[in-house]
Amino acid sequence: MKMENKQKLQWGIKYSLDFLFALLLFIPVTAVIAVLGLILYIDSPGPIFFKQLRPGKNGKLFVIFKLRTMTPGDHTRSTPRNPDGSLALTENVPGYTRFGKWLRRFSMDELPQLYNVFKGDMSFIGPRPDLPEHVHLYEGEETLKLLVRPGLTGLAQIKGRNGLPWKERLQLDAKYVKEYSLLLDVKIFIATMGRLVTGKGVYQ
Repeated sequence: MKMENKQKLQWGIKYSLDFLFALLLFIPVTAVIAVLGLILYIDSPGPIFFKQLRPGKNGKLFVIFKLRTMTPGDHTRSTPRNPDGSLALTENVPGYTRFGKWLRRFSMDELPQLYNVFKGDMSFIGPRPDLPEHVHLYEGEETLKLLVRPGLTGLAQIKGRNGLPWKERLQLDAKYVKEYSLLLDVKIFIATMGRLVTGKGVYQ
């Protein structure tokens, strides 16, 4: 896929703004994470952060950071799968802690990904990164999501999040890349605020 010069300029501005906002938010978000981490540890002793490899721009793997929402251990293998191979996440999947359910409902577990944005692994807005094992399932234009940095929120998240079939989310990710503009990011940001308040679409 070839990008027009105007679109290339907007991507450049976008990534510059990502770093600037990540820098400005670094200290206050770190303070919030420290408080949430303390509560998390009291509720469920163990590691504060959950780390996992995810495919980023050009398919390069990076370590994504989240606040732990489940009891210690890797629950990926024990989590049920949808027919398309994606994780069938529901509020009743075994492993969620009491505080972890609250963190996930309001997407507070995603806060440490500010560090991923600061490092340049991610963007504030873009396609959500899948698991490495899902990349080989991409077909046609679905691979477009690998041309850009993954985001904390994106077009698929405001259109239905995990309530949408995985393949439909991939189509929306491709649409985001093809039709990208700074104005689109602004629209996604505004819509995301509403989603965070309601917690709608967190589970499938």
